[in-house]
Amino acid sequence: GRAIDFAKIICSRKNLKLYVIPTALSCNVFATNKSILFKDNKIITILSKTPDRLYVDLNIINKAPKYLNSSGIADIISISSALFDWEIADKEGKDLVNKKVFKIAKELLNSFINICIKINIVSQKNLNILAKYLIMSGFLTILHGSGRPESGSEHIIARIFESNKTIKNVPHGGLVSLGIIFTSQLQKQK
Repeated sequence: GRAIDFAKIICSRKNLKLYVIPTALSCNVFATNKSILFKDNKIITILSKTPDRLYVDLNIINKAPKYLNSSGIADIISISSALFDWEIADKEGKDLVNKKVFKIAKELLNSFINICIKINIVSQKNLNILAKYLIMSGFLTILHGSGRPESGSEHIIARIFESNKTIKNVPHGGLVSLGIIFTSQLQKQK
């Protein structure tokens, strides 16, 4: 992920073509126009290049540890708590809901949940499905202009843990999953 983030920044600044080949499906940032950087023990998100082409090579993805690929599921399921947060922000006049993007995000989430019920999404033969949903969730951030449709309070919780230097080798999705569990309890969601 860090190599892709760096390439997205360089290609953005130098106006170069960007071809992305993720090595794991641990999050959706590879399919967005955002890059994550660590600066002074803080995580910052900056606008960067949207990939001109995405190549998902399942032979490469299959070599990643299963826990990395399964952690990508959190960046899709996070849509649930993010949309809940967005509705609260809308009611308080802080961030108006884009009804079109909200509807697409809700449909993407529901479709993914229905598929997860029917199949084992992290099995080797279904990684292609996970890749497609991560790309679509990443596209939501491009469509809306921010991560709002798929990133809310659960990601804030994850960032707190990610900024803590004592926590190492825990994938982003694992920390987002903890945030989802915590925020869904507060939001009284299933």
